[in-house]
Amino acid sequence: MVRDRLGSGLSADDGPSHLPRRFRERRQRAAQEAADERAYREYKQELDSIRAKYDADREPDAMSEAYEAEIAALHDKYQDMLGESFGLR
Repeated sequence: MVRDRLGSGLSADDGPSHLPRRFRERRQRAAQEAADERAYREYKQELDSIRAKYDADREPDAMSEAYEAEIAALHDKYQDMLGESFGLR
């Protein structure tokens, strides 16, 4: 392994060709993070809407079947995003 003046620790095999790969990987990672953030915002908006719809009428410690069904449907719709982000599957 050869260290340059900045101490990047590039190996002798990492010639100039490693830069395009790293930039491409960084762009792909940023695009995926942006897509994940959009999906989470959509999920959160729908969740807040469901909660606002039912929380006004809800008594403490009581959940209606309709509320539970809508929450379950929402979680089913976003199960992939929730599983990847929060380990909920």
